[in-house]
Amino acid sequence: YESFSHDNITNAEKQRVSSCRQRELNEHTMHQTSNDLQKQAENVNESFRIRIQEMITAKTNLEENLNQTILEIGSMNENVAALKEAIRLKDSPMRVAHMRLNTRAYRPNIELVRDPVQYGLVEEVAQITDSVEALTAKLNESLNKLHNLECNRKHLEEDIAVKTNSLNIDQSQCLRLRKTLVWRRVSQSALKHLGTSCQDTISTPHYSRINDLNNFSGANYYANYPSYSYYV
Repeated sequence: YESFSHDNITNAEKQRVSSCRQRELNEHTMHQTSNDLQKQAENVNESFRIRIQEMITAKTNLEENLNQTILEIGSMNENVAALKEAIRLKDSPMRVAHMRLNTRAYRPNIELVRDPVQYGLVEEVAQITDSVEALTAKLNESLNKLHNLECNRKHLEEDIAVKTNSLNIDQSQCLRLRKTLVWRRVSQSALKHLGTSCQDTISTPHYSRINDLNNFSGANYYANYPSYSYYV
């Protein structure tokens, strides 16, 4: 019976020690995992903040560029309107010059000659024609630039809309949601306290019970160690 009880107690103490060490290992792993998750969460949050700041800066630059583009479009529209008005104003002088040339074509007999007035009218028509062609070329060029500006404005507005949506997702949704995720760090002091309490569970008084079996003597054993009954 003494040997049987001794083996039970020895086995129980071994299991207690093994369980305590396993618990220490588990707690250490949980501590390390918790700290790693917290560190990774902080890194991700920092990456979010950097990315959000970059998008805010990019969005601000795009908005400034859009404002400049809108101003340029307004200026170009005024330029186009001025060119169209200038071309329209050339129509009356052109008609007058042509009418004079046609009228002089009806001069009788010897009066129908190429005099300086005739050359002047022809030169005037040529100058007006060149001026209209130059204005028309400028108008076409301005219209092309205006079209490019309108396309650029459309692209800027689309890009700003994308940046705004991205900011809403990252800042208002993702980052706000991540603030609800709290990773609790396990402090070293708590871990050390756990190790101390675990060591207390396998301290010398437990092993002294095993050694006391060497002095086992019937009734004295049950009188001094009534709690041993649960090991059997």
